[in-house]
Amino acid sequence: MGIASWGTFALEDLANMDAILFNMIGTLTCNKPCFDKDKVEVYADGIDQDRAILLAARASKAHNELYKEPIDAAILGLIDDLEQVRVDIEVIAHHCCFFLAMTMMSRH
Repeated sequence: MGIASWGTFALEDLANMDAILFNMIGTLTCNKPCFDKDKVEVYADGIDQDRAILLAARASKAHNELYKEPIDAAILGLIDDLEQVRVDIEVIAHHCCFFLAMTMMSRH
């Protein structure tokens, strides 16, 4: 298995990750990401399968329709009670960042 990456930001993010989720079936067969809860494997010490799924659901962008991604619905589909995703969550003001790409040119 390999990972394709575009840009250095993605590589920097990968270097800081403790875990990563791969969907190897749903996207190819039905053009929609999906997960089988029985096949979710956790490789982090001290975190069980249910806790890992809950953390993934909390990290999803599904709470904001504007930025929702297809994988978010697949992750939330693993949760039996969606209310537990919101328990003990405090919303902090939303911030946006904009990036401007520029090319520096020297004068000769």
